[in-house]
Amino acid sequence: MKLKDRIIQKIENLRDEESLLQLERWLDAISAVDETFSREEINSVMEGYSQYENSELMDQEEVNRSFEEWSRGK
Repeated sequence: MKLKDRIIQKIENLRDEESLLQLERWLDAISAVDETFSREEINSVMEGYSQYENSELMDQEEVNRSFEEWSRGK
């Protein structure tokens, strides 16, 4: 089975309305962009989205502290 067919089959099996809405927004965003992204860039965005979905977030203060520690080590 071709990749496109497998994706279509998975979409047809989705029943969760929220997942379908997220997928539609993601596809709309991809369609609206005239730019091509590398696999690495796409993977980075997907990793960040996965972290967001899993509530693996840092507030600005934590980010600043982490950056300061990192920059002192350079």
